[in-house]
Amino acid sequence: MAIPVITAFAGSPDRGRGLARDMPVRWALEELGLDHGVRLIPLSTLKGAEHRARNPFGQIPT
Repeated sequence: MAIPVITAFAGSPDRGRGLARDMPVRWALEELGLDHGVRLIPLSTLKGAEHRARNPFGQIPT
C-alpha cells in the first residue's frame, strides 16, 4: 500500500487557527499513527501546471 502524501500550504492561510482543510486529515493520520507524507507548497503554485495536473481545480488538500 502506498503512503499517502498530503499537499498543503507552506504558510498558514488561516493564521494558525487550524481551519485549513488539510489539518483534520493530518491530525487523523497522526492520531492513528499512520505513515504519511506532507508536501508543502507556497500559495502561488496552486495555479501552476504541475499542481493542476494533480488537482484541476487548483485547490488543496490534494
